[in-house]
Amino acid sequence: MMNIFKNKKAFTVAEMLVVIFIIGLTASITLVNFRKGERSGGFLLTTEQLASDLRKIQTRTIAGLINQTTTLTGGYGFYITNSQPQQYILFNDDGDLIFDAETDNVLETIVLPIGVTFIDFPSDEVTVIFKPPKPTIYSAGDKLLTTISLYLVDSAVSGKKGLVTLNGLTGRITAELVNN
Repeated sequence: MMNIFKNKKAFTVAEMLVVIFIIGLTASITLVNFRKGERSGGFLLTTEQLASDLRKIQTRTIAGLINQTTTLTGGYGFYITNSQPQQYILFNDDGDLIFDAETDNVLETIVLPIGVTFIDFPSDEVTVIFKPPKPTIYSAGDKLLTTISLYLVDSAVSGKKGLVTLNGLTGRITAELVNN
């Protein structure tokens, strides 16, 4: 009867502790990477939302109507400023091709999520207007023939910038995350 127990092989307590330690280490590394991916995904979503809002006003310009009875004359626009880099404004332009809060109809003021701001402005203020009938793009009152790049950063996501690009010739709007 004693021979049966002596020949039986099993794991020692030390071996079991090593296995538990390795499993715990793997789980903690996976959880940290999951959280980084979750924050990065949220930042990409914010960047894509900005591009979507630009496409929305571009599409409204193509439609050419403010409401059922009023025809669009000035176009739709997008406005950001260095003094408030955590928000942007979508508006209906009165025809002067620049943003003026007193004369232009503000459609929506979008506040970015906490920690997300615009950076690397081409100037103190950026105004982009899509003017009908073909959505011609104007920046600071001048017809845009090049590309405007809008950069976002998130304090919770290191090493990445959100980039929204607006092509002045084709009207194409893209969004992506790029390395710093």
